[in-house]
Amino acid sequence: MSRLIKIIFLGLFLVINLAIKISFVSSSIWIELGMLFLFMVIYSILVFHVLYQHSNLLFSNYLLFNYLFFFLAPTIQMKEVGFKGLFPNTLVFDVDVVLVGIICIIIFNVIFFVSYIIITRINKTKVISNTKYNSKDFTFLLVLSMIILVLFKDKYLEFILQEAFNNDSSLANLLIIKKVLFMMPFAATIYFIVIFKEEKGFRNLALIFVAGILLVVFKNPLVEKRNALGPIYLTVLFFLLPGLYRTNLKSFGFMLISMVILFPLATILTHRREGDVFSQQFSFQEDITEVFSTLHYDAFSNFIASIDYMYNEGISYGYQFLGGLFFFIPRSIWTNKPLSGGKEIGKYLIDNFSMWFDNVSMPYIGEAIMNFGYLGLLIFPILLAFFIVYFEKWSDSGDFLKKMVAVYFSFHLLFLLRGDFTNGFAYFIGPMLAMYVIPKALSAFRRFKISI
Repeated sequence: MSRLIKIIFLGLFLVINLAIKISFVSSSIWIELGMLFLFMVIYSILVFHVLYQHSNLLFSNYLLFNYLFFFLAPTIQMKEVGFKGLFPNTLVFDVDVVLVGIICIIIFNVIFFVSYIIITRINKTKVISNTKYNSKDFTFLLVLSMIILVLFKDKYLEFILQEAFNNDSSLANLLIIKKVLFMMPFAATIYFIVIFKEEKGFRNLALIFVAGILLVVFKNPLVEKRNALGPIYLTVLFFLLPGLYRTNLKSFGFMLISMVILFPLATILTHRREGDVFSQQFSFQEDITEVFSTLHYDAFSNFIASIDYMYNEGISYGYQFLGGLFFFIPRSIWTNKPLSGGKEIGKYLIDNFSMWFDNVSMPYIGEAIMNFGYLGLLIFPILLAFFIVYFEKWSDSGDFLKKMVAVYFSFHLLFLLRGDFTNGFAYFIGPMLAMYVIPKALSAFRRFKISI
C-alpha cells in the first residue's frame, strides 16, 4: 500500500506539472522543449528518490530547490517575460542565452546525480558512534544565553532588526553576535526535546520551555528574515515531529506544500494589507502565481545573468569564489577582496540593465559559471554531491550534535543553493560554531576536569 501511495503521488505530480507547462507557454518552442526536458530530468531523479532511496532529507531539499527555482518559477515567469521582454531582475529575455542556461542546469543535475551515486557506493560503510552528552553542558548554554541577553539588552533590537552592515568589520561583528552567540539556545532546545522524549519529567519540560523562550527571543519570528528562520524552526519541528520526515515522500511532500502554498500565502497576506484590513479581492491561484513571478524566485534569472556576465566580462578562475571561502578576512586587510556573487551580478545588472539594487541572489550553479565557466558545471556538482554524502553520514550518526547539524544543513541547503555562496557559507559556519563546536568544547572541558 505504501508503494501504491508513492506511485499515485508521482503520477499526480507528473500530470499536474505537465498541465502547468501547457498553461504557461513561453514565446519560444526551443525554450519549451528545453524546460520540458529539464523537468523530466528532475522528475526521473525524484522517482529514484521516492521509490528507491533510503530516507534522505538532504536529497529531498536539493530536488525541491531545483523543481521550484529552476522549473516551476521560470515556467510561470517566462510566459510573462515573453510579452514584456524582461525577467524580474530586469535582465533582457534572450532566447539563446536562456536555452544555454537550461542546458547547463540539465548537465549540472545529471553530473550531480551520477556523482552522488558513485560517492555513495564508495562510502558504503556507516560509522555510528553513540556519543553521550551531559545535560549540565546544555543547561550551562542556557545560562550563558541569559548573560548574553543582559549584556546586549541595550542594543538587542538593533542586532535583531539589522541583517546586514556596510563593511566587513561590521559583518564580522554581526556573524559573531547574531549567528553564534544568539544561536546558543538552539542546541539546548533540540537537546532537551530529545531528552524529554526519552525521559519525561517536569525538569526536562521546564528546560525545554526556558530554552524555547530564549530561542524565540533571540530568533524572533516576527522580525527575523525567513531564510534565517526556516532552518532553525524546521529543525525544531523535525525533532518534535520526526514522523513528518520519516520517508522521502513525506519529507518532499511536506516541504513542497510549505514552499508552494504556505510560503507564498504568508507573503501574500503580509503584502496585501490596506491599513489594518485585508484586501477583499483575493484570487488564490492568481496571487500564488504572482508570488512566483517576483524577486523571491529570482534564482533562474540571476543564473541566466551569470551566463550573460561570463560572455561579456569573462570568468574569475576561482578568485571570486575565494572571497566566499575566506569571508572572515576584512577588506581592510584583503584590499582586493572580490565581491560576493550576488553583489557582482547585482552591480552588473545595475550597470547594463535597469536593476535598482545590488543585493540579489546568485545560485550555486551561477557561482560555478562566474568562477570557472562551463568547467564549473563539472567541478561544482561533484563538490556538492560529496558534501551531501558527508552530511548524510552525520545524519545517520549516533552523535546527537552531528545529527542536529546535518538536519539544520538539510534545510539551510535551500538558502545555500539559492545563494549567494558567500552569505550561504558564512551563515552556516556561524550557527555551526554555536550548535556544534561550543557544545563539543564544553563537553570536552567537563571530561578533562573530571579526568584530572
